[in-house]
Amino acid sequence: MKCEVMSGQTPGQPPASDQPDEWLGHSVLLWTLVSMIAVFSGGCATRPLRLQDSYSPPHITSLPNLGAVAIYSFTDRRETGERAVGSNVFRGGTGKNITSSESVAVSVRRAFAEGLRARGFPVVELTGRDLPLESQPGVVVVVSGEIQEFWATWSVGRHRGDWQRDASCKVRLLVSELATGRKLWEKVYPQQYVWDPSMPERNRLDMGPALAKVLALTVEEAVYDPEFVRELRRR
Repeated sequence: MKCEVMSGQTPGQPPASDQPDEWLGHSVLLWTLVSMIAVFSGGCATRPLRLQDSYSPPHITSLPNLGAVAIYSFTDRRETGERAVGSNVFRGGTGKNITSSESVAVSVRRAFAEGLRARGFPVVELTGRDLPLESQPGVVVVVSGEIQEFWATWSVGRHRGDWQRDASCKVRLLVSELATGRKLWEKVYPQQYVWDPSMPERNRLDMGPALAKVLALTVEEAVYDPEFVRELRRR
């Protein structure tokens, strides 16, 4: 066994007490652990996204002489939680989920209401089917929707620059007759948007703009669809 002799100490002499050094070492170790816990706790407490801060209706051309339409609440069919909107996937498959500050159904419904207004439809927003029909003069049809996908993922690979961010949105729109509730028409609108290091948008890494972009594309596709517009113009 190797024995080291400290300077100023004769062989066989008991070593001087190193209690202060030990106490200092334990203090440094304790402070390091506390700092690491604080850092990791802060990193895990991800602030919920405010999608409404990123989303704005796309540039939509307004049509003249459009009648009013009603819009009901949208239903979230994703089975991921009403505020779950994405995940970060790191090397080795680990990651964390991202949540929104409000339910996805509220965000998507608001986006479609704004898109319909931008297209030229006066929109009457209804919160339930128990409202008296006579309080909505001139409204013949109502729009509702089912959200099948609304998710963003940021995948980080093993090599530097090896990452991809994608966002997807799929909404099933339904047009019904307000007076009877009879379904008149339905159609699914899927959209996906992908970023990778070779694209100009490579610096836009946060979830908010990714989800806002794919939602805007979905709204734009729907309000420019001649079939959808025709159904909304029923008299």
